[in-house]
Amino acid sequence: KSHLLKWVYRWMLFSFVILFCNVFLKLFGLGFPMYTMNTIAIGSKGYFYAGNEVSGVLLIISSFLMYWYKIFNKRILFFLIAFLSIITGLYITSKTAILGTIFTFLYFYLFVVKNKKRSIKDSIFTLITFFVFMPFLIFFIVEYLKKSDLITRLSFFWNQLDIYTFIFSNRNNFLFDFFQIFKNKYNIVEMIIGVGQTTFEDLNNNQSIELDFFDIYFAYGFVGIILFLMYTSFILIKSKIQSRNNNIFIFANYTKYLATIIIIISFLSGHIFNSGMAAIYMGCVFSLMYYKSNETKIS
Repeated sequence: KSHLLKWVYRWMLFSFVILFCNVFLKLFGLGFPMYTMNTIAIGSKGYFYAGNEVSGVLLIISSFLMYWYKIFNKRILFFLIAFLSIITGLYITSKTAILGTIFTFLYFYLFVVKNKKRSIKDSIFTLITFFVFMPFLIFFIVEYLKKSDLITRLSFFWNQLDIYTFIFSNRNNFLFDFFQIFKNKYNIVEMIIGVGQTTFEDLNNNQSIELDFFDIYFAYGFVGIILFLMYTSFILIKSKIQSRNNNIFIFANYTKYLATIIIIISFLSGHIFNSGMAAIYMGCVFSLMYYKSNETKIS
């Protein structure tokens, strides 16, 4: 099992390198922007076609690597991958990528420990590195934002939209508009079993709402949304149960954390459970809650 786990780590690390390099192709004038506003190109998605899915993939991969380095006490690598993840999120320029990577770093750094009892030495080290690393990170983020076009985009939408529309990036209006179509076009059977993804997007000008819960409902009906809620509930409950034996199921806490985060994100920004790019990584990290540690050191 430890051999298989090493391959999971190598796969995640390789994926992170590919994602990182793609996003930073922007420095050489290559790749595609994440957003365009008039003639201004904002952010970067490299050569990934599904740009809106990149944030979810970054969050899953980077959180796995941060958790790995944290529980196996590789402190320097933990800070390195956290820093690279955050600046990658900044270059992508989506709220999910930026806030997700920052929150994940803070949560893992402050609350994830290998053993329940933290030594005085570890506590002192945690405090010192936190107060050294955080000012540097905050300074970097502020300086980057000053020079980027992200502030221009955020300021524009902040001034044009109300607070809810700003948070949901106008998805709440997309939802309201499609509700009118839903009431006029769907019959009882279609409300129960859905119309399928293709028909749903055809009715919505070849696009989704970008809120996973509603996208699933409009495409697959009550049956689809009930199955979705059963699946996500199972993941949350099972990972919570497994995490009670954290010395044995060492990744259960990680699965519980990530499942909670991506479920919240799926209700706010979408492109998580409907993401083809993120699906394989999601399935992997969800299955890790079953991994039993033999307490051998993994390098």
